[in-house]
Amino acid sequence: RLIDEQGINIAYSDVAQTGLTTGVSSKSDIRTHSGFVSTASNVFRFGHPVIIILDDPDLNLKHDTIEIYSVIDNPSSANVDTVGSSSGGILLEVLIKDIRYKRCTIGGVETGGLAASGFSLIETGPNTGRFEGVFKMPSKICNKDGTKLISPAGGIVDLKYNDFRDSSGQSNTFSLSKSPSKQKLATPST
Repeated sequence: RLIDEQGINIAYSDVAQTGLTTGVSSKSDIRTHSGFVSTASNVFRFGHPVIIILDDPDLNLKHDTIEIYSVIDNPSSANVDTVGSSSGGILLEVLIKDIRYKRCTIGGVETGGLAASGFSLIETGPNTGRFEGVFKMPSKICNKDGTKLISPAGGIVDLKYNDFRDSSGQSNTFSLSKSPSKQKLATPST
């Protein structure tokens, strides 16, 4: 966000036909926007799609291109199983039952996290600044320590979006912040 005296100023000298030099300048503000993250549903069932929607015009880097933000799939990265920014930081983190949806290996068998689901945030069209991604709700997730599998039943799905420049030009984290009464993971019917 660059406004007023911090805005972009372009100045050049122009030589008129009469031979006089004239200064020409133009100043423009560059505004930034706060992002907003949401889901398409408030009830999640095992095996059903969870649609994540992210609106932030600042992520639209090229007006004629559909931008794609992928999940970090490097197990040695501290940011594994999060959607990564172009600078390598965390852009979006999916939490289920207040635990990052992350891979773990138990008894030599790896259970996948967000990267294994094939999730990516894909812009809905050129120059929209609206991104969507889908993963299927897992029936088991790794516990916080990655030592056993637990059921996500009874928990909530939360999203943490790290907006590197909100409408004030500052770094900020936005979350769904939904209470369990507004959002729930449905238990399977028998």
